[in-house]
Amino acid sequence: MIDPYSVLGVNRNASKDDIKKAYRKLAMKNHPDRGGDETKFKVIKEAYERITEPSKFQQPGGSGGPFGGNSREFRWDNTPGGFSFQRSGSVEDIFEDFFGFHGSRGERTKQVQMSLWIDLEDVYKGGERVISVRVDGETRALNITIPQGVQDGSQVRYPNLGPEDTDLLIIFRIHPHTKFKRLRGLDLVIEIEVDFWQLVLGTEFLFNHLDNSEITIKVPPQTKPNGTLRLNKKGLQSDRQVGDLYVRIVPIMPKNISEEILKVLKQQTK
Repeated sequence: MIDPYSVLGVNRNASKDDIKKAYRKLAMKNHPDRGGDETKFKVIKEAYERITEPSKFQQPGGSGGPFGGNSREFRWDNTPGGFSFQRSGSVEDIFEDFFGFHGSRGERTKQVQMSLWIDLEDVYKGGERVISVRVDGETRALNITIPQGVQDGSQVRYPNLGPEDTDLLIIFRIHPHTKFKRLRGLDLVIEIEVDFWQLVLGTEFLFNHLDNSEITIKVPPQTKPNGTLRLNKKGLQSDRQVGDLYVRIVPIMPKNISEEILKVLKQQTK
């Protein structure tokens, strides 16, 4: 049986504040939403509760889990957009520990919370998305609507979509995009590489937006290196607003410049 004090790295005479600090540090490091180890997070959480709320575990029966006695088991589903839980205790205990029931006067508001990673394309288009939920080994497909322009870290409630008709509270997390970056609000920025001579003489070029639609950009003659062009209302959109798209022009120096051009440039600088 594992000693909960050893798990948190504190001695048995440690103060409540020291125990809490040790727990928070380890919990933040190993939290699944931060890329931590889910199993370690579960053990750390139970170790803290065994020290601070020992009465919760003074129940007869069972010797499972790393600490002995009753242990609760929770795991994320490996399928995209999925999560799962397994019962090894009352369902209320599982939800209270890992999802968080909230309420007052002895009543509990059923709420299941999960994080869902989406792409910037999903933010741009919004719309329907199918996610998978596993309950007691059974996978269920749920249809949810991703709000257009949703912010990273935003919480959206879906009534009665969680296990046993609980409300499903989804925290949306957004993967970084390889080309587009989100600025404040609904604005986007993209960097486009342009040959130096094209900056001098002017040009136009095409690139694909997040929905694969083609956008044509005209670069005026004598555009300054690293200048920014603004495309009005071409950014992300919500139900009320539309952002702008900023195109940052990154110059590329030519690899070979002829002697004749160099002579002309030298004459112009005299």
